[in-house]
Amino acid sequence: MIITNSTPDKYYYNQLIAFLMSIKINSPKHLNLIIVFLANYPIDLELRLRKAFTEVTFENNPLKMKDSRGFALIIDRAFRVKECLNKYKEPVTWIDTDIIIRDDISELLNVGAKQLKILYRKGTPERVRINAGVFTIGYSVITHKFISDWYNKIKIGHKWGDGQLVFWRIFKKYMQKKQIKMIDLSLKFNSTGKFNDEYVIWHCKKGHFDREKYQVEYQDYLAKAKRYMKDIWRGNE
Repeated sequence: MIITNSTPDKYYYNQLIAFLMSIKINSPKHLNLIIVFLANYPIDLELRLRKAFTEVTFENNPLKMKDSRGFALIIDRAFRVKECLNKYKEPVTWIDTDIIIRDDISELLNVGAKQLKILYRKGTPERVRINAGVFTIGYSVITHKFISDWYNKIKIGHKWGDGQLVFWRIFKKYMQKKQIKMIDLSLKFNSTGKFNDEYVIWHCKKGHFDREKYQVEYQDYLAKAKRYMKDIWRGNE
């Protein structure tokens, strides 16, 4: 399964629908694997999403936001991965919504029961050693314990950006004990600001958002999503 979360702010809502449209166009067989955890969405936006992307599962939940930078969403990410592993007992792929899917993502989803597939940056500071905006974790007792440890650590309080740092530090202990194996994810599936034409996933943080090459493609998917959703809504009137 593939999971993500989103708030209804215009910026994040637009990212969500562009993201979903990019999967619908470029990796459609995976659309029905997606669960989107909506945080505090008004009913009209939720309904529009459900009518347009019928293959996708949407869960709308109240979430107390701690500030505009989304601390609560960081904690929610860990919680959702933990709960999905426990409930569905299958591998879970997390994908941030500030992403465009440009081709088939089957390779990203393929992991063993005791494996974590994630982008690893050798020799970088611990805070950015891995990028947890895209990862796939296999299902096993030990992987569920690892994700639970991550969630339990960050839910009691952390500074901005520490969710990823805590993820790495906890995972490193499991990896060193050879309890979970890390599969290094190629930049092809998590470009983190590098918008090469051959990459399958363009991952765009706010600092990269205004780059012309990204904007051309992002705005194309956003426009397609809006037209598609408008047509679906009119068809249901």
